[in-house]
Amino acid sequence: MDLPCPEWQSRMSRRWESLSAKSKRHLSELTQLEDLLEETCRLLNPEDTVFLLDLSKKYDVQKDPAVASRFREQGNISFRKRDYAQAMFFYSKGTRFASAGSETLALCFANRSACLFYLQQYQECLTDIRRALDSGYPKHLEPKLLRRREECILKLSESASKNRESTHQVSGPNLCDPNTLNRCKQEGSNLNKAELIPCCSAAISLQFNSEKGRHLVAKQDIAAGEVILEERAFACVLINEVNTKTGSENSALMASTQDWYCHHCLCKVTTPVPCHGCSYACYCTEICKDQAWKEYHIAECAVSGMLLGLGIFTHLAFRLALKAELEHTKESQERSRLKEAGCLKENELYCPVKGTCKELDQGGQTSKLDRTCSGDNKELVSIDRPLVIPGCNVSSCYQGSYSSVYSLLLHFEKHTPQMRFLYAITVTLLWQILKESGQLPDCWSSVSKKVSDETQKSMLSYPQFSVIGVMLLRHMLQMRCNAQAVTTVSKFTGISNSSVESQVQTRVATGIFPTVSLMNHSCDPNTNITFQKNIITVRTTRLLKAGEELLHCYGPHRSRMNVFERQHLLEEQYFFQCQCKACKEEKSELSGNLNPGGLFGIQCSQCGSSLKSVNKDGEEYCCSKKSCGHSVSQQEILKQVEGIRKGIQRAVLLIETGQQDQARSILQKCQTEAWKILIPTHPLQGEIEDCIARVLAVMERWDEAATHLSRSIELVRNQYGENSLELGHQLFKLAQLQFNGCVLPQALSTISEAEQILTLNCGPNFELVQELQEMSQCLQDAVKSQQCFKEYS
Repeated sequence: MDLPCPEWQSRMSRRWESLSAKSKRHLSELTQLEDLLEETCRLLNPEDTVFLLDLSKKYDVQKDPAVASRFREQGNISFRKRDYAQAMFFYSKGTRFASAGSETLALCFANRSACLFYLQQYQECLTDIRRALDSGYPKHLEPKLLRRREECILKLSESASKNRESTHQVSGPNLCDPNTLNRCKQEGSNLNKAELIPCCSAAISLQFNSEKGRHLVAKQDIAAGEVILEERAFACVLINEVNTKTGSENSALMASTQDWYCHHCLCKVTTPVPCHGCSYACYCTEICKDQAWKEYHIAECAVSGMLLGLGIFTHLAFRLALKAELEHTKESQERSRLKEAGCLKENELYCPVKGTCKELDQGGQTSKLDRTCSGDNKELVSIDRPLVIPGCNVSSCYQGSYSSVYSLLLHFEKHTPQMRFLYAITVTLLWQILKESGQLPDCWSSVSKKVSDETQKSMLSYPQFSVIGVMLLRHMLQMRCNAQAVTTVSKFTGISNSSVESQVQTRVATGIFPTVSLMNHSCDPNTNITFQKNIITVRTTRLLKAGEELLHCYGPHRSRMNVFERQHLLEEQYFFQCQCKACKEEKSELSGNLNPGGLFGIQCSQCGSSLKSVNKDGEEYCCSKKSCGHSVSQQEILKQVEGIRKGIQRAVLLIETGQQDQARSILQKCQTEAWKILIPTHPLQGEIEDCIARVLAVMERWDEAATHLSRSIELVRNQYGENSLELGHQLFKLAQLQFNGCVLPQALSTISEAEQILTLNCGPNFELVQELQEMSQCLQDAVKSQQCFKEYS
């Protein structure tokens, strides 16, 4: 839920409609953020406050001991059934609702440690035992817990070498450590600190012109699959899903994203550490918990329910404002330190990125002298070029810090007046509620002190709000065009427990990556992005020539929709009509043949020839073959296509619940209908073949499943391209089928192709690449065994 919840949007929509024509016109003509906030301050009424406070109760994040006890009891039921994974889930839910330092919290940790012990996760078991003891575990139960601890230590010592290796692999580099990314670059990545963009490859430069704005360009030839950018999110927020309080059997099936991912670093978590103040936030370790508390959660904790109701854009804007003040405080502290050391004069500004000081002239403008501070040594360096690119510091270095976030475009005039009104009144009301409840973040108080009540005329009379309010509104407007969906590839087999896994791309969070935001869009991009926790990695998908611009797809891709659909979505979301090379080529090919309302991939159901539009509106189509003469309405065609799509969806649900025969029957009907009206290369043809392959895989009919999946793969190859990530995932599934069917030569060939494509898109450490390598080694060992057997015979 990026925008505020529907109830709040609906209320603000009614408020907008209730305004007079004069007020609407006045609000629509405002061009400054301060003026818009000033006007919305006057429009607030007490009913708005009451409505929002009541609405936030729906997103209750308070601790609730009764709920915690219910979850613990449900965990006990699952534990007695020896379903330790589900029991762990319920115990984890219990820890989130249990009060800090309570016996219930300690019991949930202790019970979860028992699950971990039976799952042979001894190190994690020891950690939960420590948490239970630290939380005040009952003294009369301690002997049982201490015996479990001794057994864990014994188990670990019995296989010390094996577990040392395992522990090393599990812990890995701490991606929550700000220094880790730079260290990883130095240890083996192709990323080096660039002159202008610290988190980019040295082969990339930042350029600016009036046509493209800020954009990234290759300074030299870059091979396909090279990592060209790695950036940690400046701030990110997990997607908002309703947090259930029920302790029923099906609660585990209702687990949300916020149950499985760390709220700070976004890593997958199996033993979450709850926030001590609310039932919403949880973390992978105490380290992440403490970092989040210091950076932003200390201010968010008490109002998390309200932020959930106001949507991700509001929540992320709030977090950005908190981090901005934290960064500002750090800069002020460093400036004071340099002054005390005699390295900074009163008329100099400190640059935290390069550790430089910029001297001011009498007019308050920066001079062309750059003073590098190193202890007591001072060196004056001449600067040849002025600061011209937004987001760069005085040394023309793009910082990737708050100043870079601030410089992101907000497209104020392109948002509708009603949307600007929604954002502004949301910011104003949020501030008022925080102020009246005494929950304004302490870091915001450093902006300026309040004026006296006698001189207060509006909320903008508070210097704090005149700065922070504008900052919040600015960030909310920026979200639409600059927020990045953080995704992960999840494996899925379904309840049927098929030995062939599907990969589903799942949205985990929304984040701000100021450097990635520099990349312009293309419907046929030359880069691909992947995520590891809250770090985004950008790789080239083909050879880039020196001087070529780095292009990223904002969502609408040429392989997934036609040019008219793409341009409509991009203009609606990002306020521009795409004129990339792919769009121009496709429009040229379709010129005179199809209109924006035309149908793609449809054939005559009578003879299989192509259809052409009878009128300009595209409401009626006829067969292009004169001897056929078959005609059909657009509405009828769309209804048939939608019927096929819904049939596939029903079949998928049946597959996931183990009803294979019913699923196959529906798929056969879909296939018959698809052959009539869809061209052979239509994407739905591939989806049907893929689903049939899944059915056959569950039935362990590996050869037949591989045949159907191979047909799907050819369609995916045609639709997405030879080196696409989609093709890599399909080949991974085919490799699994051939591996299970013991078709050694074909499996090795498929594994090799899949590994090459997935490595190109996701890197050699990608989980699926590692699995492919393990399968390949297993098959190679089998081949060697067969050869040895033949020689011996």
